[in-house]
Amino acid sequence: MGNIVFIVALFFSSFILSQLLTKLMIRISFSLGLLGRDVHKPNQPLVPRIGGLAVVITYLTFSGVALLIFKSGLVASFLIAPAIAAVIGFIEDLRELNPLLKPIMLLLPGLPVVLLGAYEPRPVLPFIGQVRITILYPLLVLVAYTVVTNAVNSLDVINGSLVLTSTPPLVMLAGISAINGRIDSSVAAMILIAAMLGFLRYNWFPARAFSGNAGSNLVGAVIAGIAISSRLEVAAIIALIPHIMNEFYILVSMRGLKSGKQLRSRPITLSGNLLSSTMSPGAPLTIVRMLAADRPRSEVEIAIYMAAISAYASILAVFTQILSQVI
Repeated sequence: MGNIVFIVALFFSSFILSQLLTKLMIRISFSLGLLGRDVHKPNQPLVPRIGGLAVVITYLTFSGVALLIFKSGLVASFLIAPAIAAVIGFIEDLRELNPLLKPIMLLLPGLPVVLLGAYEPRPVLPFIGQVRITILYPLLVLVAYTVVTNAVNSLDVINGSLVLTSTPPLVMLAGISAINGRIDSSVAAMILIAAMLGFLRYNWFPARAFSGNAGSNLVGAVIAGIAISSRLEVAAIIALIPHIMNEFYILVSMRGLKSGKQLRSRPITLSGNLLSSTMSPGAPLTIVRMLAADRPRSEVEIAIYMAAISAYASILAVFTQILSQVI
């Protein structure tokens, strides 16, 4: 009973602190000129672009407290790796990184996980069961961090989309981890969910703060860390199919890794207050572009569709995990 009360207190404390810190980050962003244009609005207003630091600080603070209380040894997965990912994202928020260098840099969050042995090289596969890949698994850990962080970042494109598309996978991971007795993993996911929901108040349409790369990188690193530490790799992959496919579509349609400044045209055009899919063949293919292909849609409508797709994938992930444990 005491643990339940403590976890509930952590959740609401994270929610409240995230809101307070987001307000602070908005003020700091304006004072330092750290602003980005909201290109999906007719007047393209300037919006603070480091609001995600509120999520970063909130998560790292309360997950650190939780690790101490629950005496978890997963500091590498739940603190060090997310912190490294957030720092890389913050550097990119301040200055654009080379698109070829960024994926390499995002291998770094996985290094402490590998060096400290915070993983079990025996993933459980549906219909096959447990497999042992001792030599290959450390490499897969490094790749997982760069793939997941980039994939999560790729869906942070419209107001509220980061929170709405990341919450379903985190809920899935929190629930299965709790059922499997991995309370530390479950609590880490719940703290991040609470921090993101607090931030959503200012990131929802019309956004008063963007998460920036620091926020999205942290979210991706936490998801990767929970999946690895709780041995939920396959379930996480299924839940992140929308994110991974979106990143894949972008890479294929752009013929490689390129920065936003190298785009010949944007995937979305404005029709008044509605978003429409561009007819330009040179624009990257994205989930947002596909959702707006049949008719112009509002930004809120597209965000809700993205949330529904993510929720559906996470439900499939639950069934996948059931198959992995039963068969």
